[in-house]
Amino acid sequence: MRDVDPAWSRKLRSAEQRKRLRTVARRTLLALALLALAVAAGPPLLALLAHFIVGLSAFMWANTGWGRDMVPLMVVASVAGVLLWLAARRFRERTASGGQRSAWASMSVSERTSLITSVTAVVALAVTALSVQATREQVELAARGQVNDRYDKAVGQLASDKPEVRVGGILALERVAMDSPGEAGIAAGLLAAFIRSAAQRQARPCDSADDVRVAVSTLTRLAVYDSTSALDLRNTCLSGTSWLRAQLVGADFSGADLEGAQFVQAELGNSRFVGANLGNAVFVGTSLAHADLSGASLRGVDLTDANLRGAKLSGADVGQAKLPPDAPTP
Repeated sequence: MRDVDPAWSRKLRSAEQRKRLRTVARRTLLALALLALAVAAGPPLLALLAHFIVGLSAFMWANTGWGRDMVPLMVVASVAGVLLWLAARRFRERTASGGQRSAWASMSVSERTSLITSVTAVVALAVTALSVQATREQVELAARGQVNDRYDKAVGQLASDKPEVRVGGILALERVAMDSPGEAGIAAGLLAAFIRSAAQRQARPCDSADDVRVAVSTLTRLAVYDSTSALDLRNTCLSGTSWLRAQLVGADFSGADLEGAQFVQAELGNSRFVGANLGNAVFVGTSLAHADLSGASLRGVDLTDANLRGAKLSGADVGQAKLPPDAPTP
């Protein structure tokens, strides 16, 4: 299972970065709310400063999911700050001695009440948004915990010595990926690690076990959710397996035994089959563009309906192989 550790590490680092960003965002928004209270009684320059800070924060958070949720609130708060400042300017009046009264002193009781109510509404809106965000984070953490629990249970099943339990673990991983498509890459990596452990290629001809065939079938379905992971299936026993519509770009089958395997409408561009046994395998509507089949055994293989553009066949055994007319020269 060591092969999937880097993916777990990236996930954890990404989650920690998002958590830190959210903490900074909450503290910044709280500071803005307090600043809005000061604006109600402070000079116009303070209102302009608040407007600048709000706009800068909106710009900094515009490319984050949390920021997209909060930008409308920031815009409303920013507009409210400017309107309050304009209202304060309008309420300046000259006194009898020729001086000027402050905006606050020139307001009537009802006007002051309206101003305080407006500021309170803005602050209440900010607090409500923070509460909603906190609830959302709790829900996300709970969901993440449930996914981790399901992973732990599935991995435990894969380590069982009973084939039926292992099959249950394989299907459990598929269900995790179906419920959370973003987890498909990790689930596929775990299945690949299971196949490497349970189906190591031996010197003698191999025969794929039932649970390995189920894992292969599940792996091809997981590619619907995540086709970007280059899976490691080196030195595995996969004879007679079926790869229907498998999206395995860049997969590494080097040294694998794929005797009699069937690849139907599969995408295997840039994949590696160096030293693999593909005897009597069938490739129907399958792309092997730029694949590396150097030193592979292709005796009796049917590649007439495969795309071999840019593929490498150097040192490959093509005895009795059926190749397309435009196939590269071995």
